[in-house]
Amino acid sequence: MYMHRQEPIETIVEPAHFRAGKFYQAQTLKIYQDDDPQNPRTEWDNFGNMVCFHKRYQLGDIGHGISEDDFSSWSELEQFLIEEKEAAVILPMYMYDHSGITVNTTGFSCSWDSGQIGYTYTTCKEILENWGECQITKELRQKAHDLLVGEVQNYDDYLTGNVYGYTLEDENGNEIWSCWGYSGDSAVEQIKSEQLYMHNAQKSAGTQVTVEA
Repeated sequence: MYMHRQEPIETIVEPAHFRAGKFYQAQTLKIYQDDDPQNPRTEWDNFGNMVCFHKRYQLGDIGHGISEDDFSSWSELEQFLIEEKEAAVILPMYMYDHSGITVNTTGFSCSWDSGQIGYTYTTCKEILENWGECQITKELRQKAHDLLVGEVQNYDDYLTGNVYGYTLEDENGNEIWSCWGYSGDSAVEQIKSEQLYMHNAQKSAGTQVTVEA
């Protein structure tokens, strides 16, 4: 069982009720901020590669084998990734550090607390293998670009705590189901819509679905 250490950010109670001659027990949906989310750079399979450097934080991919001391500028590192790592699509990564850290590929307006920390990139081989193609096209490059941006956003959600999960409890407060790892600004609404879908599916079937942890 997942041991959450904080109060739910939202609680939705469905009282016990009869429907179509059947009795449905009460259930309570509790939505939490995930206080132990998976690091997508160490626990997920990723399309892109993140090469990051920072004096206080360990960011991006671990074990990329590239030393910050070998380069005198970000442009030198970029050229190295293109020539030596065969980067086909490469995006800069920036970090804003103020009461927590956040990252993106476009930069931040506050130059005092933000700056570049590295690059995320992918190679022609990785692009072709990912989509099962044999030729790099403009459309394929755009897809690769968008996927890299999405992976940086996933990483930012992890760094900023924008990850959520939920538990379902029976009428006695016993946990009967839980799921974690919903990330992004729409995560809470996604959880609620999935539960609404399950509720409607039970309604249309006219039977109660019981899920055991």
